[in-house]
Amino acid sequence: MNTVVLIHGLAGSPGTWDSVTPLIRHDADRIIAPSVGRELSIEAEADAVARRIGRGHEPAVLVGHSMGGLIATAVAERYPELVDRLILVNTPPSIESRLSARSGGERILALPVVGEIVWHLLPDSALAKGAQTSFAPGTDVPSRAVRDLRATGRRAFVRASANIDAYLFDGPLRNRLDGLTCPVDVVFGELDQRVDPASFAALRNDDHITATPIPDAGHMTPWESPSAVADAIRRVLIA
Repeated sequence: MNTVVLIHGLAGSPGTWDSVTPLIRHDADRIIAPSVGRELSIEAEADAVARRIGRGHEPAVLVGHSMGGLIATAVAERYPELVDRLILVNTPPSIESRLSARSGGERILALPVVGEIVWHLLPDSALAKGAQTSFAPGTDVPSRAVRDLRATGRRAFVRASANIDAYLFDGPLRNRLDGLTCPVDVVFGELDQRVDPASFAALRNDDHITATPIPDAGHMTPWESPSAVADAIRRVLIA
């Protein structure tokens, strides 16, 4: 049985995969798209995902976007018997690679009192402007991106961002991937403005990690280039 687990990123939702799922449905027997990023640590999120996969099933293909890729990696670290392969989509390899997390806007939101006030005063148009870095330059920000951000809420957004840094501080992604035995496919948009695109290609090695750039896509590759992401998944399922 082909099981695919689709894990969304920070300030996202299972809807991140709405354009990808129909393209892989005929090749996957079971698709799981959990909701993550509600203040739990990366490791705790991984434990929850592992419970969703369940025992007694064939190892799954885990596909994680951005923060979701870190959760997928943690599942592979903690429950290697549940993971057949990892596909990491625009997943930050290090704290330094997270360009947007160092931005002034996100630093302000992290402030305990001021950040809360600013969050409640920001109109949706301002959130959309801030979310522009999630997409390739010149791309219109879809309204669902703003809805997902609002639904996440400031506190969960800030906490999840800190949890990403904590996980990467404990061990950069490259070190973690080198310790895995399952194959890893790194897929990334060449025009990512939230994570340094050069850091993705640097993850490639001749052992078990491939890296595939997607032209004209930014950080939200599952929305911007769903067919390219689906192709990466289908190549694994039909191999």
